[in-house]
Amino acid sequence: MKLKYSKRDVLRTAKNVLTIVVGTLILAFGTSLFMLPYDLVTGGVSGYAIVLSQIIPPEILTVEVIITILTWAMFFLGLIFLGKSFAMKTLISTIVYPIGVALFSNITSE
Repeated sequence: MKLKYSKRDVLRTAKNVLTIVVGTLILAFGTSLFMLPYDLVTGGVSGYAIVLSQIIPPEILTVEVIITILTWAMFFLGLIFLGKSFAMKTLISTIVYPIGVALFSNITSE
């Protein structure tokens, strides 16, 4: 069985992926610039990571590593409880967000 994708389908998918990447990078930039340096706890993965970073010494785990661990843990929980469709839609963001936070944290801390 051969799958055939139209040009419209490929362009729509590329646009969706680009939108997810750009939006995730904007979120990572805001997290790195405002939340992490000032320990602002607003909820979500970043908030939990900031709280945990107050308990766990940075020599053991940095806040960026805690964000990565929590992001992937939530991804796998979503995969288990919400299914493959959810996982495929969030995989890009799950990869880009921790990388973006680490990248922007290094840039903003200099």
